[in-house]
Amino acid sequence: MNRKEVASRIFKCSKEELEVWRKHALFCLKWYQKDNNAFEIEECEFVIREIDKRLLNLKNDN
Repeated sequence: MNRKEVASRIFKCSKEELEVWRKHALFCLKWYQKDNNAFEIEECEFVIREIDKRLLNLKNDN
């Protein structure tokens, strides 16, 4: 995954899109944790962190 590209895409998403994406990322994270896939766990955690930052920014803008 290209993290810069993902961060850019996250920035362009609506609150609703981010919530759906976050839910999916959490699902994937749980799956990879069961599989002990450290690389994918870190990727999911990155996506979740970036989404959380963006959601916080959107909340503070209102």
